[in-house]
Amino acid sequence: MKRIVNVISLCFISLVLLQAQAPSRYPINPQSRWKIAELTLDFDMINENILEKYEYFIDSDTTINSRQYYRLYRSGVAYYDTPFYYQHIYSGAIRDEDNQLYVVRKDNDTEVMLMDFDLGMGDTIRGEIGNGSIINHVETLPDGRKVISSVPEICGGCCSTITLIEGVGHSGGIMEQPPCYHIGYYGHYLMCFETDGGLIYQNDMALMDCGGSFTSVGHVVDMPVVNIRQLPATGILAVELLNMPHKNYYLSIFDITGSLVLTRKIQSDRTEIDIRQLEKGIYLVRISDGLTCYSRKFISE
Repeated sequence: MKRIVNVISLCFISLVLLQAQAPSRYPINPQSRWKIAELTLDFDMINENILEKYEYFIDSDTTINSRQYYRLYRSGVAYYDTPFYYQHIYSGAIRDEDNQLYVVRKDNDTEVMLMDFDLGMGDTIRGEIGNGSIINHVETLPDGRKVISSVPEICGGCCSTITLIEGVGHSGGIMEQPPCYHIGYYGHYLMCFETDGGLIYQNDMALMDCGGSFTSVGHVVDMPVVNIRQLPATGILAVELLNMPHKNYYLSIFDITGSLVLTRKIQSDRTEIDIRQLEKGIYLVRISDGLTCYSRKFISE
């Protein structure tokens, strides 16, 4: 009887270990590349400035505290009077387990959970990226990946929208903080994610070409055309979207404090929106499909 109990105990322990080390739906692929840009947009909402472009990539694996990780490196270019290039800079070690992404940063041996892709509507983010934010938007991409977002309805200053993309990272990259969507926005933005040479994700907010050498100087293509203007003496806002990847976007209007005042779904090249209920002042228009985002400013008169 004692031997049977021991066997049962061993089986139970093995089952617990298997559950604790459950694979993720989209495990890390060592051939993946994350292409990220640090951007600012002038307060006139016209001139976009690129401060830095870089790529994360995996070079090898390692063991830390009896766990297996991938070593994450970074190469890129920073824009000064003369562009400064850097290559193969170690950034940390990453691993995934049970749909969660973990990191041990360089010069450290303590693991932290970056992102949890199993969150649902109303859940609170407990990972390092967006900690404390409440999930209020969940959708599924055509390939089955979940997109989980916390979109602020009211904010002042920087409107930080946290968007987690299953098996990829988040809208700002991997270890970077979420970007700021606001007049004069600033931050890091995940532009492209590739695996085995195939494009999995692209952010068209600043349409950078994912092919070729992402970190070469001037490696930017023309942005889609987004025109927004108020028709004189009508109280109508005319929205024109040209060269867009598709025709399924949501338009949100924020006042100068960052408060959401109006939303509309738009599915055509040209749309007219009645804004007669808005008070006079400066407003930010954000057009997004959940992954890509375009921002413009207009003045209600």
